[in-house]
Order: sequence, then structure tokens, then C-alpha cells
Amino acid sequence: MELSWRYLEKSFRGRWPRIDPTWLCWVVKHLRERDGAAVEALVEDALARAPADAASVLMGPVTSAWPSVDERDRDNVLQALEILIRAGGDPGPALPILGAALGDRRTANHACSGLRCAALRGWSVAPVRDQLARAQGERHRVRALQRLDELGRRGLHDELRALDAVYREQPVGNLFEAIGLLEELLLSETDEAVALARRALTRLRAAGRDLLRSWLALLPVLRRRLATGDADQRARAARAVGQLRYAFSETEESEDQARRLILPLLDPLVAALCEHLGDAASHTATMAAETLEILVGLGATLSRVRAELDAALDDERVSVRSPCARALSRYLVRAGEEAALPPGTSHRRTYAAAETPLPGERATVCPRCQQREAVVIYRHHDRGQTWDNTLIESMCSACGVFTVRSYGY
Repeated sequence: MELSWRYLEKSFRGRWPRIDPTWLCWVVKHLRERDGAAVEALVEDALARAPADAASVLMGPVTSAWPSVDERDRDNVLQALEILIRAGGDPGPALPILGAALGDRRTANHACSGLRCAALRGWSVAPVRDQLARAQGERHRVRALQRLDELGRRGLHDELRALDAVYREQPVGNLFEAIGLLEELLLSETDEAVALARRALTRLRAAGRDLLRSWLALLPVLRRRLATGDADQRARAARAVGQLRYAFSETEESEDQARRLILPLLDPLVAALCEHLGDAASHTATMAAETLEILVGLGATLSRVRAELDAALDDERVSVRSPCARALSRYLVRAGEEAALPPGTSHRRTYAAAETPLPGERATVCPRCQQREAVVIYRHHDRGQTWDNTLIESMCSACGVFTVRSYGY
């Protein structure tokens, strides 16, 4: 038997239909080149077994490829191990390699991903707990794995199985951050919070691949974190609320029915977000402002929070001012309280902290009224390795309109 790529891919897909075997094929080809014909018999033996047993049989040989591959290809081995864990294989032989990979920033993220799959499927990751505490991976990946490990340590195996089913059904990763907040709530010290999280998890599992229903199931968790969470949790909850804009793409509801479901929820969410526009934590205030702009685009009203919005327009942080200004302008035009203006123009400043002209700037012709009364009140230059952009906001003292323009690459 020749272990051609086509043969391996077809065989592995037949054994595990919902799993992409690309990196497993790569590692098996490497083993064939290294160990010769013995690998062919091993693969034949594995393919003759039940899916989970087949994955367990291949776990050890794939792990053995770690020392013999080039360092730049070690991610391929980690991804192959994750494939086998997803397929139901026992990750025991792979844990030493996965633990070692946590200490290298080049491989830590893929190691976290494989260990996360193991934890979701009920396997203990206790042997790598010390390495996990020192992991070099991205913070959110490490924290996600630590949450699942803690759920297992507390014996919440039913919840882990439900989470595993939920993650398998999510068509995209938009709601993963919200699900992370749910996981944190499951670890709460209060019975009331844990009960809320369990109810949300039950509804989330029932929602399946329907993103809108999934978002609605998570909404009580997001509201709670907005109200009682720390700065990081509030920011994450605000960002998760904003994922509603993508939920309409993956739902069984008609567009009209979806709108009827969410419209009554938008104004209370806007009020909750407005409470954080003045948050001392900049990332929390910024996420609240950006999400508020998203909700206004979906139909939320601002009539009850005008005072908060007006105050936000004078916030010292441009990341808070600009989303609030755009949201307010959009709402007032929709409500018929302001005349619509061409793109790039507004009845209020969007980026500038004040209407004071910048020193050294000359008056230019206003694109709206054609009077030479437009003065620059804001300029921001952003330059990096692959971009060089300048953003300018000007105000016309003749017609009172503000214009935003940008140039660069």
C-alpha cells in the first residue's frame, strides 16, 4: 500500500467525516519518509478500528514526530494532534509535547488549542497545569483553557459536555467571547449566578447553529457582566453584545421576525452601555461606544440617553467621542430631527475635542457651501510599516457643517 496524500485524505475523511485531516496527512507522510513501511501497517491497523480507537492508535506515532521535524514545522504536529483529539483519541501520549509547546511563543497557541479540545471532551490536563501557568500564548487562549480546566476540577462534567456540543455547532467564532463569559459565570461563587449560567447554557445548546437564537440565549449573561463585571468583563460583554450585527446571517428566522425579536431589546441595552461611556478604563468605554453605534444601526433609539451622549461628545478620548457622534447623527437623521448630509459630513464634530482651529492652519473652501470658511480642528497622522494615513476634520463657520476626510495608503 502506498500512503499517497490522496489516499490518506480520503481514508481519514471517511473515518472522521467532520474533521479536516490535512495536517494529519502531513505528519503521516513525514513518518513514512522517516520510518518506512512500518507506518503503512500502523495506518491500516488504525483505519480498521472504530473512529475514537483509530485516533488513539495514531496519537503515539504522531507525537513521536515532534523531535524529528524542523522547528518551523512543529505547528503541523500540534495541529495533527488536535485533529486526533477532536476525533476522540486519548491525548495522554501527547500531553508532554503539548506541555513543552506551551513554553514557546511560536507553538503555544496551537498547544492551547489542542489542550482546549481535550478539556472539552472531559480529559484531564492536570499534567500540564504548571506549564499552563507560564504559557507564552495569547492571553485569551490561555485563559480559555484555564477556565475549562477549572470546570473539570470542580466536577462540572455535564457542563463541559454541553459546552463541547455548543462549540461544535457554532458556525463561526463570533460568540466565543460571550461563551467565555458564560464559562466564568459557571465558576461563580454564588448559586444564583451559576443557575443563570446553566439556564443560558441549556438554551444555547438548544439553539444549535442558529446565531440569533444563540445570541439571545447568551443575553442574560451579557447583561449581568455589563452590570456587575470588572473592567475587562464589561468590555468583553459590550463587544459580545455587538456581535448581534452578524447574527442575522445564520438564523432560521425571517428578517422581519428577527427584527421583531431584537427591537424591544435594543433600547435597554443602549441604556446599559451608556452607563459605561465615562468608564475610567478606556477599553471598556471604547467598546461601549462602538457597540452603541452598532445597535443604533440596527434600529435602537437614543431619545432617553441624550444627556449621556452629549456628555460623551466631550470625552477626552477620541475612541469614545467618534462612535457616539456617528451614532447620534445617524439616529437624529432617522428620527427626522436633522437633515441628511452627504457621506463624510456631519452636523457635529466627530473626532475633534473642541471647535478650536488648529494653529497654523489656513481656511479652505467648504465642500458644502463653497465658502472659504472651513478651518481644520482635528488632524491625526497614523503611520506603520505598510500604511501611512492622515485623518482631518474641518468646521465651516459659514454653514456650520463638519467635514471628515482622509488620505494616504
